[in-house]
Amino acid sequence: MKHRIVALALPLIAAAAAADLAAGAGVFQPLPLPNSFFPGAVYVSDDGSALCGWNGFYWTEATGYVTLPAGQISGVSGDGSTVIGTATDPQGNEVAATWTPDGNWTPLPVADGGEACGASISSGWALNRDATVAVGLTWVPGCRAEAFRAQGGSAVLLGRSANVSSRASDVSGDGTVVVGFDESPDFGFRRPAFWTADVEGPQYITAPDVAGELLGVNGDGTMMCGEANSSAFFYSPSTGLIDIGALPGETWGSTATGVSDNGRVVGWSGNPFFSFPSATIWTQDAGLQPLASYLTAMSVDVGGYHLYTATSISADGYTIAGTAIDPTGFWFVPYVVRLPHVDGNATSDVGDDAPFAVGLGVAPNPTFGATTISFALRAAEEARVSVVDLTGRELLRLADRRFEAGSHPITWDGLDASGRSLPSGTYFVRIVTPGGSETRKLNLVR
Repeated sequence: MKHRIVALALPLIAAAAAADLAAGAGVFQPLPLPNSFFPGAVYVSDDGSALCGWNGFYWTEATGYVTLPAGQISGVSGDGSTVIGTATDPQGNEVAATWTPDGNWTPLPVADGGEACGASISSGWALNRDATVAVGLTWVPGCRAEAFRAQGGSAVLLGRSANVSSRASDVSGDGTVVVGFDESPDFGFRRPAFWTADVEGPQYITAPDVAGELLGVNGDGTMMCGEANSSAFFYSPSTGLIDIGALPGETWGSTATGVSDNGRVVGWSGNPFFSFPSATIWTQDAGLQPLASYLTAMSVDVGGYHLYTATSISADGYTIAGTAIDPTGFWFVPYVVRLPHVDGNATSDVGDDAPFAVGLGVAPNPTFGATTISFALRAAEEARVSVVDLTGRELLRLADRRFEAGSHPITWDGLDASGRSLPSGTYFVRIVTPGGSETRKLNLVR
């Protein structure tokens, strides 16, 4: 969802928090911007250095917060140098444009074949890594939209099905692959589509009767994500389309908005208009999780905020931005989170010389009941071992005491703290010590 930009007086973020954001430490940071009744998209650059969105702000460590002139923000280049969106030209027309910290909005060229639809001529949606390629939509005769690609001072239309509309929503970091939607002339809805230089017109990854759109693409165009038939999905040529689905109990679908170069997909589960969404993160190894539980498992404190959406992720997969609801449950606020480094299903945020758990293992996994949880400590240390659910809620504390250095096995029988059998599902084993934390996914089958 995008918003008109208004002039804001933005307080500076605390110096310590800014240093954490710049350094990429494991930290959750709600941004100190004016509260809103409505959620808004927050975008992070591929290199994690710049943030923009949310009623017109731009932030880097070097610039601090900058309030953008009037316009609509849709994204930021991979290197963080340039913002793209839609601005109003001197004649009062809405045009695709870019903005840099040293100037105002600069209109992008209009592709041949474009024709104003009322006061709207074009709209900018995304930039590649070095801001040399811009994509979006241009209005064409009949007040239809068509995806465009602008580079080197000129723009070209990318193609659409006859007498319908298309839009470019994102572009790969190298500028070679454009993703978005092309409307179906037979069914009348959007369908996921992408464009490449070697094929004329839109290409599809779903059957003709599947509604949806591609919303994110990684650096070299080999991974994409979006929404199809109200369900988030991941796509790559090697895997085909993988239906990510929604969180348990969610009946209003899901959306995937960003994919990193290491295959992490962010988005939300639910529908902002009909349900109460939760931000999500997905990997092929660990599946779909609430972003809040993913952070809790890595001991990243979200401070009572409900993570509503995750709208953007950096190329390396360690910086995520989105919208949260503050602890009062009343206001929407933008946030950014820096993740500790993770490896597959395990997470760790300590160095090799720390007296922390190594080789955390769960076997058998999947388990039909009893399973053995094993870990080793490099030195004697207090350790808490817990089983938590997808929301990060502790279901059972298996141990909370001092352990000597070396290996330690603990048996879990599939029961919660009250002695009740837990149902089939995905759980997490978490170990926390003063030196750090580590987590493993556990699948329980009944």
